[in-house]
Amino acid sequence: MERFRILADEHVPRVFVTVLESNGFEVETVQDRFGQRTNDRQILERCAAADLVVLTNDRDFLELGQRVDHSGVILYSDLSILLDDPLAAARAITAIDRAYSTESLRNRIEWLDGWTRY
Repeated sequence: MERFRILADEHVPRVFVTVLESNGFEVETVQDRFGQRTNDRQILERCAAADLVVLTNDRDFLELGQRVDHSGVILYSDLSILLDDPLAAARAITAIDRAYSTESLRNRIEWLDGWTRY
């Protein structure tokens, strides 16, 4: 089964992007893919077209994700989830990847915090 592809929002630490990549995920950053001034709605719409799941702690995506079609959003509430134990956070994203197909993750919002026990 193919893993979903991830778009890391601007607040995702580069070190965590590296951890995800070393765990077999294809990860792009918002800055690299879209540049600096792309608004959240455009990010969701463009990610839907490219089958990219957004990884973010920006709660604007919570509300937007209920109004705009998207490929999936993984939200985390606290940056320490990614920094204190990046391997546990990567395992949690792997668990989400195993639990959902690319199609079943479409238009879903998953809280990473709830998956960190996996």
